[in-house]
Amino acid sequence: MSPVVRLDAVSRSFRVAERTVGLRATVKGFARRRYKVIDAIRDVTFDAHAGEILGVLGPNGSGKTTTLKCVSGLLTPTSGTVDVFGYTPHDRDYEFLRRVGFIMGQRSQLHPDVSVFDSLELRRVVYSLPDQTFAESKAELTELLGLAEFGDAPVRQLSLGQRMRCEFAAALLHRPQLVLLDEPTIGLDFDAQAAIRAFVRRYSADHAACVLLTSHYLADIEALADRVVVMAQGRLVFQGALGELRRLHSDNQVITLAHDGSLDPAQVRAAAGPGADVTVAKPGEVTVTAARAAAPGILAALGTLAGVTGLSLADPPLEAALAQLYGGTADG
Repeated sequence: MSPVVRLDAVSRSFRVAERTVGLRATVKGFARRRYKVIDAIRDVTFDAHAGEILGVLGPNGSGKTTTLKCVSGLLTPTSGTVDVFGYTPHDRDYEFLRRVGFIMGQRSQLHPDVSVFDSLELRRVVYSLPDQTFAESKAELTELLGLAEFGDAPVRQLSLGQRMRCEFAAALLHRPQLVLLDEPTIGLDFDAQAAIRAFVRRYSADHAACVLLTSHYLADIEALADRVVVMAQGRLVFQGALGELRRLHSDNQVITLAHDGSLDPAQVRAAAGPGADVTVAKPGEVTVTAARAAAPGILAALGTLAGVTGLSLADPPLEAALAQLYGGTADG
């Protein structure tokens, strides 16, 4: 099956004025301004398929949003090619635009002074949706996103969580087959984040939609993404499954030991042996971080201790692998 999105050696540069220091240099800068070229992304190559949720990870300034803007057609690549459904995005073909939805966490597509449902009506006109298609889509999104309770309220009166649900309704009213989500849960509380994640998962499954997701909350990526691409300093540094990312960039595994309260941490340290890091996570639970090669043997040794009620073996948190890729500056 052909990919929905294909980027081939995509780069995007920006020409920006150099900042000057001091009054004299500032005055001279008005007459002869100097510029420099900044590479936002360089030689980015990846693809994404129908029904797939692809996580795009990277610290601030890594090029995540620039990449999504090139995919959406908001930016034109300096070099390389972007292909989406066979279209060149920056040509802004109408049929291409009808198949794409873009949500940016800090920007609104809704008019603040009209009701949510009136805003959806405006979107119907923009996309020339037939009455029946609009009614069906509106009903589906109202149910899935729980819009009925505040759909008649002006947008400016909504909480952030309510507004984000409405942003999803506005962006997906025309049932796009490609959904670009740039920090969609930023600033939301736990319940609102969970609701958005559940909706994204269901929408992708029900409509076989391809979703590209950036987020500073790793919980979003871990809950939703089938696969990830990781960017650092404008370059792609990894692409593959989350489990593969953890394994490739961590030599350790974490053993979690639950006990009935009778087990002394010193006993765990003795059973784990030298080189293992033992931490009391909370009463009745101890974690042991050990080299991947040694972890199975340590797991077996811990299983012989009296008072053990549970054992599990897992890869370390995703942050540990990302810290190595980012050079120790991971922020999600």
